[in-house]
Amino acid sequence: MFDKQNVEDIYFLSPMQAGMLFHSLKDTEQHTYFEQLDFPIKGELSVELVEQAANHVISRYSVLRTAFLYKNVSKPLQVVLKQRPIKADYRDIRHLNEQQQHTYLTDLKNADKAKGFSLSGDPLTRYTVVQRGDESWNLIWSYHHILMDGWCFGIVMDD
Repeated sequence: MFDKQNVEDIYFLSPMQAGMLFHSLKDTEQHTYFEQLDFPIKGELSVELVEQAANHVISRYSVLRTAFLYKNVSKPLQVVLKQRPIKADYRDIRHLNEQQQHTYLTDLKNADKAKGFSLSGDPLTRYTVVQRGDESWNLIWSYHHILMDGWCFGIVMDD
């Protein structure tokens, strides 16, 4: 799961988080709280810098380093980790034509959604960088809604 030496803090869930946890565990096939954004990008892009930037934002906001424990506890807990780095997934589809690229991206996003998140194990945010041309990219950001609402999202996006 995670190293206990890496625990920064432990909190109870907010009422909204508790509701999302309940529904996420009850309706595992619905993916109601799975959020996914697809940003098309034109120009030069460094996958390494995307990963560094994502990890910088994760280091700034404790909620992005949080795991949710609900088994073998009397009340669900959110455990904030000191560190929870992620690795950006990189896909190169320059060899595909435009229609094949569209199909690939749709299938990739659907597979990512079907994978979902293990609230107690996985980092609850992931990034996929898809290179479609020499200066044509898609950045796909997937996260679980239990991490942030619309107010928090704007703050994180500004970073």
